[in-house]
Amino acid sequence: MAKLVLALFAVAFVPLAQSQPPSQTPVARGGAQQEKRDTKQQSSERGNQPANPRPAAVDQSAANTERAKIQQQGTPASPNSSSQPVVVNVNIPKSDFNWTDLLIAIFTGLLVGVGALQWDVLKSHHAEMHRQAGYIEGLLTQTKTAAEAAKSSAETAALQRQAMDKQTDLMKGQVDLMSEQLNAAMKTLEEVKRQADLMAVPYQTWVDYGKWDSSCRRFEDGPYKFVIFFVVANRTQFPVTLKDAFVEFLPEGRGMAGKRFNFRPDYRLLPGREPVDSMAWDIAKADFAGWESGDLTFTVQINGDLNHTGPLGPCPKEERRFYGTLRCNKRLTIFEEKTLMRADQQQS
Repeated sequence: MAKLVLALFAVAFVPLAQSQPPSQTPVARGGAQQEKRDTKQQSSERGNQPANPRPAAVDQSAANTERAKIQQQGTPASPNSSSQPVVVNVNIPKSDFNWTDLLIAIFTGLLVGVGALQWDVLKSHHAEMHRQAGYIEGLLTQTKTAAEAAKSSAETAALQRQAMDKQTDLMKGQVDLMSEQLNAAMKTLEEVKRQADLMAVPYQTWVDYGKWDSSCRRFEDGPYKFVIFFVVANRTQFPVTLKDAFVEFLPEGRGMAGKRFNFRPDYRLLPGREPVDSMAWDIAKADFAGWESGDLTFTVQINGDLNHTGPLGPCPKEERRFYGTLRCNKRLTIFEEKTLMRADQQQS
């Protein structure tokens, strides 16, 4: 770029460098005085000329020519001239150098330089824009490739979704079929269970408890007693065997301790028999008097487990456990049975 600017400046200043310098012809002294004398002489001659203007003009021209020759040769114009040295008046030509042209040339060179600089900047911008265009074109190509890949992936996903929808429909049909088969199997199982229950009915056994009763008495001269009576009976057609069966009594207040009635190990309970068992506590005379007057009521918590086996094997746990509250006075004895969950909590 610098070389280009220098070349442009050189082109602008070459014409100025080739112009001729002004002539160095010496000028003789006295030229001005000689010129004044010539002017006076010409004025006197024009005053003495006749009225015919044309011959005067010819003579004047010849005189001027002669005077010019004399000035060039350095001799006096006439014999009447003085003895002083004659100085030839020579007109000095003006110089051809023009400062305006120089300034215009410099300004033109500057404009050319600025234009060159602008051209270089535009060229750089063009190259940069071309590079950016290539980069953007590459990005567009990558974007197009990515878009095509995304489109292909979307099409593949759509095909896979269609395949999965078909598989889902197929699996749904299979699930529906399996559900129908399962429902049919459940119905068959329920029917088999019902038939088994019907077949087992004649062989089912259970143990009943109840016929609760209470009393306060005194045996001869002994202590006063509070007695609870109860019955555990087999009301089926087959004998049952009690396994670690018991009935636990937990009186509330009156200083009465809890007691537990344990049946004999492997106690065989025959059908139709209702043996009566009892549990007794010593009480105070005042409690006996309150019982006799009907003002005293004993409250006892009952917790029992009548575990037994029969022709069909051991009985279920929920069929052997019981729990409740026994309220006793002289006129009435009532057993209020509670839930089996409450019995399990009491036992634990």
